[in-house]
Amino acid sequence: MDEASASASVVSSGLSSELLGYPSDARLLIVNCDDFGMYPAINAAVIESIEEGIAGSCSLMVQCPGAPQAMKLLSRRPQIPFGIHLTLVCEMPGIRWGSLIARERVPSLLDPAGKLFSPTPETVFEICWSGVSMGSGQQATGSHPAAQFHCYR
Repeated sequence: MDEASASASVVSSGLSSELLGYPSDARLLIVNCDDFGMYPAINAAVIESIEEGIAGSCSLMVQCPGAPQAMKLLSRRPQIPFGIHLTLVCEMPGIRWGSLIARERVPSLLDPAGKLFSPTPETVFEICWSGVSMGSGQQATGSHPAAQFHCYR
């Protein structure tokens, strides 16, 4: 590895168990509830799982139909740790959602109807390796994820 690569790489200051305050030989199970915000029933299950001690955190999908309700639930429970579930494809065949930013800003993510593509090997490969196109040759790799983050704020 050359010097430029070495300076760009992230170096951990310890094992994840140590970073969480446990001994280096501790074995931890971290349970995170996925798809929070997809639907109200999922939201209820996620909140119950965290409040009952089954899970310790959740991942919020901000462009899904249940996201406004999920955000209200989180605002009433500031002790719940959560992250943003980066969503670049839509895996629900019957119900599709679109981008949070203008279609023109992320055309490579959206089908002709303006919805996120279904996750096929081809679409996942294209998004992962080619990036998210803004059109006119510009890349918008950060735009769609940033919009998902700012939606919560």
